Amino acid sequence: MNARWIKGLSSILLCLGTGSDGLANLSEKEAFNEGFPQGFAFRGEYHKNSRKDYQTWEAELADQTGVIRKFVTEELPGINPETPGWAERFLRERPEKLMLLHLNGESRQVTTEAEVHQRYFPGHWVYEPGSLLTSALTKDATELGVEEIAPFKVDAYLDRGDNEDGKRWFPQILCLVPLDAKGKRDWYKSEFVVVTGVDKKRKTVSVKRGQLFSTAKTFAAGKTFVAPLAGGIWGGAPLAFYNLSSACPKDRQGRTAGEVFALEIASWFGTSGPLATFDGVAFDVNYWQAREAKWDVDNDGTGDGGVVDGVNAWRLGDWVFLNDLRKRLGDSRLITADAQHPNNQQAVGVLDGIESEGLVQHNDGFRGFSRAVNTHLYWAENNPRPLDFRYIVLKLKNPADENRSDPLHRFAVGTACCLGAR
Repeated sequence: MNARWIKGLSSILLCLGTGSDGLANLSEKEAFNEGFPQGFAFRGEYHKNSRKDYQTWEAELADQTGVIRKFVTEELPGINPETPGWAERFLRERPEKLMLLHLNGESRQVTTEAEVHQRYFPGHWVYEPGSLLTSALTKDATELGVEEIAPFKVDAYLDRGDNEDGKRWFPQILCLVPLDAKGKRDWYKSEFVVVTGVDKKRKTVSVKRGQLFSTAKTFAAGKTFVAPLAGGIWGGAPLAFYNLSSACPKDRQGRTAGEVFALEIASWFGTSGPLATFDGVAFDVNYWQAREAKWDVDNDGTGDGGVVDGVNAWRLGDWVFLNDLRKRLGDSRLITADAQHPNNQQAVGVLDGIESEGLVQHNDGFRGFSRAVNTHLYWAENNPRPLDFRYIVLKLKNPADENRSDPLHRFAVGTACCLGAR
């Protein structure tokens, strides 16, 4: 097999359908006119060649059918800021290539960019059950007294990066939010703090004040809720999760996190946006179930896992978000997302297809093969979108699989061709 089609983590195999007259620009791309297999440059935004110069960057991508890569810093702050301009030039010189933004569909960096907090207000993030403040807090105080100490800890977010011991922890971030007369959280008067110590016997939490671009404020005892921020680590700093549920609090403009997120993405692809020439977005980690059972999406102080009053509020909210994004981007751009697990999105009719991260499931080469076949066949036969855009990432993380990567890659290539050949 030609080495072009197998490039470890940097290549993917695409299963695509035919174009339509209503999507002339997209349907004229190589991706919808060449046979199979097709090779796409997948990720690699931190490769040395992504920083050298345009000629080196372009040469690495020129023989691929297209590119699926990060170009904004929602997840990785260190991305080369020149690459969106390089991508625009690349598409001018090679209009037959497909260019998609790889985008985290559930969370983003909150410690590195002040603009994030200007766009999203504190109520737009996911929190976990916390506790009431038991003593008044001045602007200079660094110790919180709380009714319940169990929700608080120093080591809260485990770094998912490639650390030698795999045990690099980041401290917990809390939101101090006043409660109004009805017990509702007044997000616009809140403050973020970072935990530095926990005294279980005294029921106190030591903190750094005025974090995440907030300012230190005064808070009343018994009328302030201390809410732990649900977070994860990627790119070397904490990410906060958008509250994509239908129970998400609304900002002063009456917008949920999903609405603001859709507006932000649409602005990137707008006429004057940095990704105006791009062909669409490939979401990573977009789910129809809340990631953690302890998440408190309706902010009543109790973990609900995204289910409110017996309804999967997370699925409902994400469905609204994806529909909103489709309306804002129109039919001239592709939208795709993970769908290798039942809890991934199942937005048939809204998205143009799916990503399988690993042929069968996350980072897996063959286990549960029938599920992969059934998932792809379902999308191929039931998605009414004019362009069928499904792809499989040739990604192997199981050590036993990596030791026999060539036959497993060939197996994935053959399977994908059977599932998507025209």
